[in-house]
Amino acid sequence: MQQTPCPYARESMRNDARMMINTIEKKHPGTRYTILHSFERLSSSMKISAIADIRYCKECGEPTAADICKTCEILSHLRSE
Repeated sequence: MQQTPCPYARESMRNDARMMINTIEKKHPGTRYTILHSFERLSSSMKISAIADIRYCKECGEPTAADICKTCEILSHLRSE
């Protein structure tokens, strides 16, 4: 498990989206709940067969398309150096 945060996290799109949603949430309470609820409604209407190819990483258990996820693959490579 990574102990230090990524030095580029502040510049990431994910961080921008998080800040934007938090700003909207302050002005319009319940926005985060509405987004989550909408996602849950959409995901329940998706066909299960569309995601049937998802496997789970043998190292960490996270969903992946391969036997080992890219994060574990990179960490393994870094440990071997």
